[in-house]
Amino acid sequence: MFRALGMLQVDADDGETIRIPARKQRTLLCALVLHANEWTPVARLVETVWPRHQPPSARGNLKTYVHHLRRVLPRRRGGGERLSSRPGDYQLRLDRGELDAWVFEDLLAEGRRALAAGQNALAATLLEDALRLWRGRPFCELATATADAYVARLEEQRWSAREDVLAARLALGQHRECVEGLRQLLTEQPLREHLWCQLLWALYLGGRRADALAAYRTVRELLISELGIEPGEELQRTHQEILLSTPRAEWQGAAHSPIYRATAAIFTPTGAHPAN
Repeated sequence: MFRALGMLQVDADDGETIRIPARKQRTLLCALVLHANEWTPVARLVETVWPRHQPPSARGNLKTYVHHLRRVLPRRRGGGERLSSRPGDYQLRLDRGELDAWVFEDLLAEGRRALAAGQNALAATLLEDALRLWRGRPFCELATATADAYVARLEEQRWSAREDVLAARLALGQHRECVEGLRQLLTEQPLREHLWCQLLWALYLGGRRADALAAYRTVRELLISELGIEPGEELQRTHQEILLSTPRAEWQGAAHSPIYRATAAIFTPTGAHPAN
């Protein structure tokens, strides 16, 4: 298993971690993982490993690093080269289940489909399994525009997964248990309005209507002071329904919400390149 959701780690089939202590070799491997199943030009790899100044020996050193990686990386199931080369290019071959970032995306897709189908307990399990794969910032050894773009997309998907777990838990009636988790997320992203909507409903459905209304006042003041705007349509609608004690049925069975049906459309990750 190649683990890129945090500091790069490679595990052998027996579960033992393969040591790759040399920093530049780790950077090279991380770049090859990012572009797995693609032919990656040597010139791009040289720029990634030596971003500021490429020494005259860079290409020769790169060949040495590749030779070492070929010796230590786990073999492919079913045979075939793990790290291939052709004039001017290298390619790392990974199957879909061998990279934790791809496994995360697949579990996220399954969890969203389960959520849309009203299978809330299954959705929560799948989404929590996906989130447990994270150990830190993805591809943290790389500082390239391509890596930054992919990492930003993964981070947004992680946030969506955290919200969807709470949606599943709310739908299961675990309102009080969700409040603590929502407050924790809001310390990280205090301007994320959908989290506030979930918090309002968790408080209200947990029998804390006054606290829900107080939370709305808090977020309204925050948005006005920080951004100079009023709460958005979803948040205002949530406030009105709690104020009038007329909650939408979808918040007592949240997985049937159009919001979640929209996000649970069959998810085909972009930027991933599973083996043929």
